[in-house]
Amino acid sequence: MSESAPSSAYGWLQRFFRTVHVHLILPFLQTHDPLPLVARGASVGVLVGLTPTVGFQMYLVTMIWFLCRYVFRFRFNFTIAVAMVWISNPITMIPLYYLFLMTGDWFRILLGYPVAEMSFQTFQAAVVAMSAGEELNWFRWLFYGTSVLLVEFGWPIALGSLVYAVPLGTLSYPFTYVTLRRYRRYLAEAEGLSYAEWRRRYEAPEP
Repeated sequence: MSESAPSSAYGWLQRFFRTVHVHLILPFLQTHDPLPLVARGASVGVLVGLTPTVGFQMYLVTMIWFLCRYVFRFRFNFTIAVAMVWISNPITMIPLYYLFLMTGDWFRILLGYPVAEMSFQTFQAAVVAMSAGEELNWFRWLFYGTSVLLVEFGWPIALGSLVYAVPLGTLSYPFTYVTLRRYRRYLAEAEGLSYAEWRRRYEAPEP
């Protein structure tokens, strides 16, 4: 094997971790919103991000944010919510959708419905084939792919996604709250401040 293969893999990993850092980690480190708003944003983002709506997710988050803020008077950090939908992206889309499909099919088997077995390779080939001959940029490919997958494989994918989206979206609230509070306490100690004093100095007031 040539030396270019490990080098290429290393470069891919660098780009992947850089993307994760920029899109998923930095928004949490840079925000000064109160912890409840940040945790709510993470919860909404994870919930939407784990649904089979890649290509539509930012629009869904925007609509949810608008409804929550102006109709239900419930606020969350919009930037954090948008950041968290990146858990499903061009790299993770196919594995996630396959997981959703397998989970949905498992429920169909429990209910007595006949289910045709599909390997990951077959599923991946079907996803790749659906864009054959199409002149699509990555966003239009995601939009097109999501539409075709939902029509082609139907409700098992949607059902399977809820098995992960609902509990993980719920758990992301306390996880975010506790983790970010620890980080902010660390920042306070680094400056020689009490946590209460750091909050008064840096944390935005809760609306």
